[in-house]
Amino acid sequence: MKQLPSTQRSLPIALIRARENVMSPIRQMLSESGLTEQQWR
Repeated sequence: MKQLPSTQRSLPIALIRARENVMSPIRQMLSESGLTEQQWR
């Protein structure tokens, strides 16, 4: 089976990881307020 390439240096993956790190505490606040991410946007 062919091994998948590393994603460590991939810009799109790095951007997704950065977004998730930023959104994690915000998601908790939204949940406590009864809002979804779509409603917040």
